[in-house]
Amino acid sequence: MVMDIDFSEFPILNINLSGDFSLDELKIHAEYLQDEIEAFSEISKVEITGLLEKEIKVEVDLHRMEMSQVSFRDIEDAIAFENTSIAGGDMLIGDTRRMVRTSAEFTSAEEIANIIVKHEKGNIVYLKDIALVTDGYEDRESYARLDTQPVVSLNVVKKSGENLLEATDKITSLLATAKQSKILPENLTISITNDQSEQTRDQLSNLENSIIFGVILVVLVLLFFLGLRNALFVGMAIPLSMFISFVVLGGMGTTMNMVVLFALILALGMLVDNAIVVIENVDRLYRQEGLSRLEAAKQGVGEIAVAIISSTLTTLAAFFPLLFWEDLMGEFMGYIPMTLIIVLGSSLFVALVINPVFASQFVKKDE
Repeated sequence: MVMDIDFSEFPILNINLSGDFSLDELKIHAEYLQDEIEAFSEISKVEITGLLEKEIKVEVDLHRMEMSQVSFRDIEDAIAFENTSIAGGDMLIGDTRRMVRTSAEFTSAEEIANIIVKHEKGNIVYLKDIALVTDGYEDRESYARLDTQPVVSLNVVKKSGENLLEATDKITSLLATAKQSKILPENLTISITNDQSEQTRDQLSNLENSIIFGVILVVLVLLFFLGLRNALFVGMAIPLSMFISFVVLGGMGTTMNMVVLFALILALGMLVDNAIVVIENVDRLYRQEGLSRLEAAKQGVGEIAVAIISSTLTTLAAFFPLLFWEDLMGEFMGYIPMTLIIVLGSSLFVALVINPVFASQFVKKDE
């Protein structure tokens, strides 16, 4: 069996409505939220689940049917012929031509009960004479409860490529506003489950913490070997490389999904290698060889440029074949080598261009 799976059709969160309300009342609140949420540009659709479909039940009495000489076919035809909407032509009103139609569709169970099933020899048989007509719901096949109360859920589906965090923020703001403005009753319980943005926010938080701690640890370690000033130059390579990577990924239309965030965290430990080599060589030429800052930066980069480029390319070569990973798994895991290549390429650019610029201006000999 071949199945087409579109992960963009998976809900990004579920909004559950419950409380001391009937299903009809919960439906009204759910449809209001559905209309408001679907108006957001990031949202594809909102599906309401947990509701029962309205159903008109006609429970006939067989004995009365036999006495009135009415068949099931007579009942079916009578209901079908009465529940019609027929075009009645058009009318010219001023310069506008308007369509006219007759609407005879049922609006209540009472109207259905009052239809004439049979009219013969002056004897009129109404549907209510031979059947019980009730307005209810379809037979329930499952139950959904929250704190013993019925639940109606809204499954929110995001458009492919839209920002997940912005979408969930707008939905959260809408729910809070609707509560504060009394559009939704105070005793209506609203809970959010299966919120996909929570995991994304955790990944972003981990990335931020990793960047901050990475810079701190790099500076602390290199402080004993290169001094505080040079250690800061090297530490700058981490946020600068990440910033360039974000710009490139954004220009390629790549969103910050979980796989990309994982690859960014994975690449953090490899960002400072090139910067350490460049800063150390520039510092050596400036301190020990007596070159000027500008000359030390030029010559220092020139001496080791080929070496660090070759070293970076060998690392990238290990990930490059993964770009051609096929099948469904490759469609998702392909973000890992792509992100690592972009991040390491950005670190190489920072080491060869940005770090020497800072070193040429701010490197300093010990007093």
